Order: sequence, then structure tokens, then C-alpha cells
Amino acid sequence: MDLDKVKDVIEKGFQQDLEKVREMVRHPSISATGEGIYEMANKVLKELRSLGAVANVVPTEGHPIVYGHLQTGAPNTMLVYSHYDVQPAESSGWSVPPFSAEIVEIQNIGKCIMGRGTFNSKGPMIGFLNVLQAFFRSGENLPLNFIFLIEGEEEMGGKHLPPFVQSHKEELSWAKGMFIPMVRQMMNEAPVLYVGAKGMVYLELLCRGGKWGGPSKRSLHGGDASWIGSPVWRMIQALSTMLSSDGGILIDGFMDDVIDPTSEEDEMLQQLGERFDHEKFLTASVVEKYKMPLKGKELLREHLFKPTLNIDGISGGYIDQGTKNTLPHEIRVKLDSRLVPKQNPKEIINKIRRHLDRKGYPDIQIDIRFAFPPVQPRFNDPVIQSLIETYRDYGREPEIWPRMAGSIPLYVFTDWLGISYVSGGLGHGSRNHTTDEYLSIEGLKNFEKSIAHFLVKYADKLRQS
Repeated sequence: MDLDKVKDVIEKGFQQDLEKVREMVRHPSISATGEGIYEMANKVLKELRSLGAVANVVPTEGHPIVYGHLQTGAPNTMLVYSHYDVQPAESSGWSVPPFSAEIVEIQNIGKCIMGRGTFNSKGPMIGFLNVLQAFFRSGENLPLNFIFLIEGEEEMGGKHLPPFVQSHKEELSWAKGMFIPMVRQMMNEAPVLYVGAKGMVYLELLCRGGKWGGPSKRSLHGGDASWIGSPVWRMIQALSTMLSSDGGILIDGFMDDVIDPTSEEDEMLQQLGERFDHEKFLTASVVEKYKMPLKGKELLREHLFKPTLNIDGISGGYIDQGTKNTLPHEIRVKLDSRLVPKQNPKEIINKIRRHLDRKGYPDIQIDIRFAFPPVQPRFNDPVIQSLIETYRDYGREPEIWPRMAGSIPLYVFTDWLGISYVSGGLGHGSRNHTTDEYLSIEGLKNFEKSIAHFLVKYADKLRQS
């Protein structure tokens, strides 16, 4: 394998690779509204088929999954998971139109593609496919076979991913490991590697008038609050029973299954704590202080090894400009909890239900939007170790996090298929889910070269095992 030859092809053909990413970003594919979803799925399908993959757009009860196989004659197979959908992108607050994929200069970073999906995850996804094309153009054989699973609902919790994996379990099990293309360098610093992710429960709570009191069909005049109960106050009072003033979760049994870090994870925390700049994170997040007076390893332990209970949003009553005296008849609250290993989503939901009942709020309705458990792949798996070694081959010592505080429903691969996964690659991008999302152009090139290196290293490691 002449890897330098592949990297040279990437270097010489990079302008074409860049334009391919920009083309994908210019096409909206918003899972929350469905805008552009089927068109984008077919664009991804075209890219896979151009590689010689046998692929199709597979319908689900929600948005379709682009699924395919690329057989190269290699002895081992890698599963590649990504998503083609993006978050909504309101135009206000953006420096450029959010689907323009304009090239802008960002201070201390350089030229970047700006637009929704550049970083999460069209840029890395198309960058990965560009790498496979580079192998073909160089005349070098791809070192692995590939299974592609690219979904259109990741930004909505991947609701229809589990039934798809269940129905394709046998062929997905051909894969030795799974890779999620993603640029993971912080600015021009160390790449970050997350070993696992928290689980998630996402609920919507509804309180409206009923047998307990309060208006149930329509809002009333605000003056009626003297003798009619308020669903809004009732919900606020119910929420206040769940969390203490210092942020402790008060729901009975909620913390029962929380476990301490293993010795391996504790060592990761120690090393991470020595490098993590907690003040820099606050400054970047425009936050004055953490909610606990901790630093370094202990602060990270709270962040990564404890569950959360978070209010995402509240809606009810009159919130427009001006004044209107009203006693609202209902209030809705979106609530999420990030779960750590050993916590079971169904049990957590049951504990929240029992808590509300015991506190006198059996009327508050709980609607489950989605729920999935945490994932913890094997750290010593070849797919993870190959990416770590790739970073080191490039002179970059990675920051290894025991897990990320975010959530993704990858249990369908780790628990059902028994395979480990890794997400990463050199390169820098940021501001996903917010305005001015971007991907460094130089970072995209470095990403593609590092992924070519990673694929060869992983294939070699599998052959030696």
C-alpha cells in the first residue's frame, strides 16, 4: 500500500472535494420539518453508487435511510455510520445565509465553509467518501469492505434506527467495528476522542386544568386567579420538587444505579483533568461560573459520570409583545435527562412518574419523545486504538474522554451487534446546532488525509489480530 500516493491524490484533487461538500451543504435537509430530506437522501445515494457500492434509499416510518455495501475483496469489513439531516437554521443571527456554504475568513482559524451541516455532519461524511474516491483515483486498493448506514433522523433522536438495525442485524454483524466520520480537533490543538456517550430520556410534560382545578378548555381573565387555580403555577411547583437549589436531583431512586469510574476511566479523568482548561470553557461559552466549586478531575467527573435533569423549554400563556391579562389553561415543558452507564431509560421515566404522583401531581401528563441507554465501547478495540495511533503518527496526542456528555443512540450497534465504534479525524469545525456553523477548509483536507491513514492502520491491525 502506497499511502503517500493516496494522500497526494487528496492534495491535488482537494478543490473538487471541497466543492462537493459545499454542494451538499447548499441543499437543506431539515429532519424536523422534512424539508429537502428525500432529495438529500438521493444525493447521498448517488455518491455511494459512484464508488461502486450496491446501495438504496430504504424507507422507514419516518425519514429514509441510505444503506449500501462496497465489496473490495478485503478480508474485513467496517460499518460507516453518519447522517444527512441537519438542525433547523433560522436566518437571523447568521453572518451568511445558512445554506449558502460561503467561504469566510475566521480569525485564528483561517478560511472556512460556513453553513448548516458543514461540521455536523455533511462535511465529514462527504469528506470520508472523498477519501474512498482518492484510493480509486490513486490505483491503490481499499484495505476494507464497507457497509454504509446513513440516516435522516439523527437530529430527532434516531427514532427509526433501532427497527432498521434489528431487521438488518445479520448483515450488519459482518462488520468488525464502526466508524463515525467527524472532525475532532479543538481549533489547532489536540484532537478529542470520546469513548462512549451518555444515554437520553426526552419528555414533554403537560399540565392543564381538570379535577384538581384550573381552566381546562380555554384561558380565563387574569383576575380569576383569585379563585381559580393556575396550571402554570402548578407545573412550576411540580418542577421545583425535582431539583434542589444546588442542582441535586430529588427524585427518589434516580441516582441508585450511578456507578463510580473504573480504574481505567479514573486514569483518563486524571490525565484529562491535568490538561482541561475549565476557565477557557467558561469564556468560550459566555458563562460566569460552574454550578459546583470544583476544578480539574473532580469537575470533569461530575460532568461525565453524573446524570442530568434539564428543562429545554417552557411554553404556556401569553408571551408576545405588550400586555394581556390571562390565566392560561395549559403549560408544556420539554425535559431531558442524560443518563450514565447502568441507568435504564424506562426505569428513569417510571421514577419521574412515581415522583409526580407522590408529590400530588398525578394529573401532569408525561409524553415520551424518545429514550435510549448510554453506550460504552471497548477502549482496547482495534477501531479505537487505530484512531489513537493515527493521531500520534501525525504528532498529535489526543485528549481521551471516558465519554461525551452528549447522547446518541448507538446502543443498537454496541449492545445488539456487539461491535465497538469510534468517531473522529483531524480537522476543526464548530457551532453545530447554532448560528454560523463552520468547517475549516484546511481542516477538511487534514481530515481526509488522516482518514486514509486510519483506514490502512485499522485494516493492518485487524489482519494482525
